[in-house]
Amino acid sequence: MYKMMFKVGPKKVGLGGKNLRYVARPFYAARLSDRDILCSVARNYAGLTKGEVFSVCDAVANEFRNHLFMGHTVRLMGLGTFRVSFDSVSKERRSEVKAEDISHPRVLFTPEPELLDELRNETKYVEEGKED
Repeated sequence: MYKMMFKVGPKKVGLGGKNLRYVARPFYAARLSDRDILCSVARNYAGLTKGEVFSVCDAVANEFRNHLFMGHTVRLMGLGTFRVSFDSVSKERRSEVKAEDISHPRVLFTPEPELLDELRNETKYVEEGKED
């Protein structure tokens, strides 16, 4: 889904006004929590209780975090790969580089090629509030 928004561009020379244009932006439906997803898994996959699903997901999340903190890249099948990155102050000599020079740690995500292909080729976009 998308919603229509105004985009303000650079002023048009000679017209004395701003260049207002319409642009499509993603429309995000309600935010789902991990609990929502896990309950859906328990409902839709036979043989799994809600407790089992929650326990396995909790264990996977803990292992995921532990391995990221140890410097591993972590691939979740069907989704993509996660890895830690950060910025660092540059120094002239190797011996001058210290841990204190590291800033802005973050987790980077690279989606699986199949996920991107599916998003690019199979997603149908409709305007918010309008039927397909």
